[in-house]
Amino acid sequence: MFKNVIFDLDGTLVNSIGDLADSINKAILKMGYHASFSEEETMALVGSGTDVMIARALNKCGLDQQMKSEVKSHYLEIYQHNNTNFSYAYRGLLDLIKELKKGGIRIFCCTNKPNDIAQNVVNFFYPNLFDAIVGQKAGMPVKPDPYAVNLLINKYALDKMETLFVGDSDVDVKTGANAGLDVCWVGWGFRKYSQIQALEPKYIAASISELKQIILK
Repeated sequence: MFKNVIFDLDGTLVNSIGDLADSINKAILKMGYHASFSEEETMALVGSGTDVMIARALNKCGLDQQMKSEVKSHYLEIYQHNNTNFSYAYRGLLDLIKELKKGGIRIFCCTNKPNDIAQNVVNFFYPNLFDAIVGQKAGMPVKPDPYAVNLLINKYALDKMETLFVGDSDVDVKTGANAGLDVCWVGWGFRKYSQIQALEPKYIAASISELKQIILK
């Protein structure tokens, strides 16, 4: 049984794609340009932090990358106040995390989402359940760099052999591996299995019940 579980956020704990799409479209509109990224198209933009997401969006729109800083500013201002409008927790995860906590398992979140927004989103959908939440801060390397995961490992004295990293993307599989942790890829998020298959995560969970079995094995 794993005694500690570190979750990714977007596409793992919360389907946030509706708010992400809405915010990036509105940010580009504020610059005087039209953007209409669908939820599916937005999935291809996210996963590697805000800067990369903005750069990908501008590239898809054929817009100058020199606009990135201003678009990012608009995006963060919009998303700061609109991050739970269309988002929702994946069905069954709240009950699972409550059960894990009751059983003495420590629960963490490590995400490339800006830290203040990450704190709000996790605590909105999973109030008072996470031992710690680490989001992106200025100067902090983004996943798949293991920096943020190592912060949790060191601060909470986590035994790597007893810690599972759970995520839905190639970035997450690489992050867990880079931190020296066992990784479980979940199939309900933003990436298909074909996109992570070559990375060979140790565990694969197609459902909440399968994830539970892996954690409590």
